[in-house]
Amino acid sequence: MLIQDAYESIVDIAMNCFNSNIEELESVLAGLENMAAQYEAAERNSVVEVNRVREFL
Repeated sequence: MLIQDAYESIVDIAMNCFNSNIEELESVLAGLENMAAQYEAAERNSVVEVNRVREFL
C-alpha cells in the first residue's frame, strides 16, 4: 500500500509538471505564430517597396 501511494504521488507530481509545461509551450507557440505573421507581413511590405524602387530605376 505504501509503495502504491508513493507511486501515485509521483505520477501526480509528474503529470502536473507535464501539464504545466504543455500550457507554457502553448503560450510560447502562440507568440511564435504571432511573430511569424508579423515577419511575413513585413517581408510582403518590403517586397512591395523594393518593387516600387525598381519602377523608378
